[in-house]
Amino acid sequence: MASSSSYASNSQYCPRWKYDVFLSFRGEDTRRNFTSHLYQSLDNRGIFTFLDDKRLENGDSISEELVKAIEESQVAIIIFSKNYATSRWCLNELVKIMECKTQYGQTVIPVFYDVYPSHVQNQIESFKRSICQTRIEEKDNCVNNKEDRRSLLARRLRFKKVLVVLDDIDHIDQLDYLAGNLDWFGNGSRIIATTRDKHLIGKNVVYEVHTLHEHDAIKLFERYAFKEQVSDECFKELTLEVVSHAKGLPLALKVFGSFFHKRDITEWRSAIKQIKNNPTSEIVEKLKISYDGLETIQQSIFLDIACFLRGRRKDYVMQILESCDFGADIGLRVLIDKSLVFISGNNTIEMHDLIQDMGKYVVKKQKDPGERSRLWLTEDFEEVMINNTGTKAVEAIWVPNFNKPCFSKEAMETMQRLRILCIHDSNCLDGSVEYLPNNLRWFVWNNYPCESLPENFEPQKLVHLDLSLSSLRHLWTETKYLPFQQKLDLRDSRSLMQTPDFTWMPNLKYLDLSYCRNLEEVHHSLEYSRELIELNLYNCGRLKRFPCVNVESLDYMDLEFCSSFEKFPIIYGTMKPEEKDAAQSETAEEAEVRGEVECKLGPWYFENNAGNSAYVAEQLESWPVVMQ
Repeated sequence: MASSSSYASNSQYCPRWKYDVFLSFRGEDTRRNFTSHLYQSLDNRGIFTFLDDKRLENGDSISEELVKAIEESQVAIIIFSKNYATSRWCLNELVKIMECKTQYGQTVIPVFYDVYPSHVQNQIESFKRSICQTRIEEKDNCVNNKEDRRSLLARRLRFKKVLVVLDDIDHIDQLDYLAGNLDWFGNGSRIIATTRDKHLIGKNVVYEVHTLHEHDAIKLFERYAFKEQVSDECFKELTLEVVSHAKGLPLALKVFGSFFHKRDITEWRSAIKQIKNNPTSEIVEKLKISYDGLETIQQSIFLDIACFLRGRRKDYVMQILESCDFGADIGLRVLIDKSLVFISGNNTIEMHDLIQDMGKYVVKKQKDPGERSRLWLTEDFEEVMINNTGTKAVEAIWVPNFNKPCFSKEAMETMQRLRILCIHDSNCLDGSVEYLPNNLRWFVWNNYPCESLPENFEPQKLVHLDLSLSSLRHLWTETKYLPFQQKLDLRDSRSLMQTPDFTWMPNLKYLDLSYCRNLEEVHHSLEYSRELIELNLYNCGRLKRFPCVNVESLDYMDLEFCSSFEKFPIIYGTMKPEEKDAAQSETAEEAEVRGEVECKLGPWYFENNAGNSAYVAEQLESWPVVMQ
């Protein structure tokens, strides 16, 4: 037996030995015979030996106490008996011993008790039977399908007090499979599940992790940027700038901190400028996991919000999304549940800055603007127009202004899937728009430069048309079939002289012609607009008359400052009987609260149209109107 002094010269390479010998044995074979005698003999000679006298070889894993004892023993004696290999416990103990032999240079001595060394070496005879039996304390514990594994998990943990942590759950099946029932675990057990999808948690106790406050955010950033060193005062202002950009997101603070570590102040300034202009790929790719888990329509909704709808009122965003047949209600709910967007206190749709950066990054992966699904930067849109690089990939254009004097027919003709076109201001000097895609659903162009829309423009899916402040003289000369159109806004189009034919706009709800000061005629087909809710003709100074108003759906009509107006229109249609009866028993104030028709005429009308007063009174007698 080698003494501990023989290893003195190698003490710098191995731990300080606590035991001289560790005994590895199969308890049921040798505990009360060979092993007990061996232990007594070693002990009588003053050799400090570890013996697991309370050894219970249940399960596969050896205890932490045994692992530590093996590591702290100078010599390991392995007693191979007939049933040694039938114990997974013994085999795992053997593996640990051999690892320590390699790592620490410990001595390993095999003892063969009632087995031949060749049987162990070649795994034959009795040792072969033991190995086969072990493969069978394994087949019994192996399961071949999902349900069997689920049952095994529940059976093994039923009487144990456990802490279960399920990290980043993204499907309800994962939660059900791994922690489907509290009866699976012993009393006092705790289950913690982290997820980006609130919908998966249901009615369990939920703790929503908020972004870090500034003080904690600074501490986290500095831990990664400066490690154990004290931060230099000259970095204080730059630290605040980085932390502000991270908006309390721990992931961003860690990534930024690691990136800035061991860089000088000049590199810091350069890096800060870079991360503000270009999102860090490491952060984006990790945040993109949530985006990748969305359905295709949900991804489209998310990208629309990230690129141009963030910060806008919820009802307005919902109208746009519904116009594109996106199933806005359920789509938005999914994004909220997955913590990609949230509704602010003033009912606007918001998202974290870095989440928005991730959305824009997804779109910008196509380096050529003409191949991107969405354009929101004026310079990118102008580049597409100038170079005629539009493609079928473009679904939405939303730019604050358009300064270049050309609007390319060739570029627009390739954008057959364009559903949103929103230009809030334009200085398109040549006043030429020859082509617009027929797939448009939401079309806004303030200061539209032409006298009319292109004749070949047949937007049968159009829902919203806003050409306010335009140069229009007429919208188009022919009747267009627009079965889905709900809003037509031509306000302040001061050259507009006549309205379009409304015959084939059966779902028109909002018509705004205010400040169209040269408007002379409202087309008689307005009487067929039985869905019309609001009609605004405020300050149409040259309008003399229009034939009729349909009261079936109208809530608001403004004729104030129509100074050339000669005759009040004929009241067409009747209210629903129950609404009419209720209205007759109400005061004007109550009717207004109920949402009945509000009509703005103003005192000027009765002053300048005294001869028509009796007619107006007769027309309004049975029509619940709040006059102003």
